[in-house]
Parts: sequence; structure tokens; C-alpha cells
Amino acid sequence: MKTISGHIVDVVSRQIFDGVIQIEGNRINAIIAQKNVEDQYIIPGFIDAHIHIESSMMLPAEFARLALP
Repeated sequence: MKTISGHIVDVVSRQIFDGVIQIEGNRINAIIAQKNVEDQYIIPGFIDAHIHIESSMMLPAEFARLALP
């Protein structure tokens, strides 16, 4: 198991807290609040969810069926 410690930026609750992220394989297993962490900020990666459905030349329902999984 790999751990990363630092100042965790929670973009949903708009808070920054000190903690550790535990990673197993390629998935986050746990996020634990903890003091005395590395002096680094841990933020979510950028996800560009902007898309023009009409560019796919599909009906919206068909596009959703293929894109959502």
C-alpha cells in the first residue's frame, strides 16, 4: 500500500485539511485526517467534461449509452 501525505484540497466541501491518502493498486483506499504531513498540496486532477454532443453525430440517448460507462 502506498501513502501520500499533505494538505488535501477538498473541492466539494471547499476545505483544505492535513491528511494521508492510502492507495492500493490504482485506487484510493482511504483518506485520513492526520497532523504532521508533508508540505505539499494534494488536489484532484483536471477533468474536462466539456463536449458537444452534436459533434458525435449521434442521438443524445445513444451518445449517453456509449459515453457513460
